[in-house]
Amino acid sequence: MPIKRVDRLTNDSGDEVGIRLVNAGRGDAQVLYADVQGGPWNAQRLERFRQQMQDEIDERIALTDAALTDDPDAATNPGRADFFHDGADLVARAVIISDVSWDGATMQFTVTRAR
Repeated sequence: MPIKRVDRLTNDSGDEVGIRLVNAGRGDAQVLYADVQGGPWNAQRLERFRQQMQDEIDERIALTDAALTDDPDAATNPGRADFFHDGADLVARAVIISDVSWDGATMQFTVTRAR
């Protein structure tokens, strides 16, 4: 499902404290910056933010799920950007989060269709 809108979440002082992607995957996806482990916004913390947002959006189905019994993709990894195996899961990815940066006040990132 495509993302309909990006909302920047702010506190009472107007500081940006998180991001909500409206209509992403199973519904709205939200990550608060305080929930992303780490100190300053260095490369490792930015990658954690990107991964948390991506995990909120991705649809995961356990490869052992009975619904996949007759699905050929359960046995063979499709290996596509939008559909692939990840450990014991089959992942459907509608969009990819990339190019994440923090300018000291606002999180910047790119959202592109996976396929």
